[in-house]
Amino acid sequence: MRRIRILILISGVIALVLWRVLSQASEFRLVDTGKERLCLPVDQKGMFSTPPLFMRLIKDGDTPGGNASFLVTFEPEQVGSRIPEYATNDSGELAFLHARITNVGGEGAMDAALRGGPFAEGLQLRGDYIYAEKFPQRDAWRVSQLPFPDVLTWTVYTVKPSVDRDIPANIEDYFLGQCIVQTREQRQCYQVTQVDGYHVRFELNEVNLFLKDKLRAFLSDQFLAWRENCRGS
Repeated sequence: MRRIRILILISGVIALVLWRVLSQASEFRLVDTGKERLCLPVDQKGMFSTPPLFMRLIKDGDTPGGNASFLVTFEPEQVGSRIPEYATNDSGELAFLHARITNVGGEGAMDAALRGGPFAEGLQLRGDYIYAEKFPQRDAWRVSQLPFPDVLTWTVYTVKPSVDRDIPANIEDYFLGQCIVQTREQRQCYQVTQVDGYHVRFELNEVNLFLKDKLRAFLSDQFLAWRENCRGS
């Protein structure tokens, strides 16, 4: 009889755990970054490689996190509601914000991920990167391998390119974005940064490149909300 009661108790506990798992699964998507778990709304667009139900079942076990990187996509209106300067439409196309979020594994690894040097040629106008133009009314410069405006790809710098320019130790001190022409009028770019201890690669329209600090604050607020979602579960 005692054994039956124990089995009934265990069955009840299992049923309760499964009910809570399935209940949360209908509300949030659990993402394990390797250092913490984040609970994203199920309607949050993106690419996630870890099955949320499986991760929920093992959350108290010894299995290490399996999601070191994930991609989230924010609707233009969602970003624009928090950042009024954000251009939600670029030449007739919706300006989505994509964020590739990666746990690179500690402060030292983060420093390595953002170390300066990858775009040294353009910053020093070396090799084929000899064409430069300044953005009107901004302290930023485009550099490419072809003369503007007949150019397909270019790099955007926050410091003036020069043949005797020293390369800053941190890429964020000089690199604003790498861009490519998608249509005749639309330019798609990416920029790298760090937010809440994660390496982040923003993919966005060139017109929004200059909102980097505000975009970092926007994403940091998203992290706060995702963590709070998990606490409420």
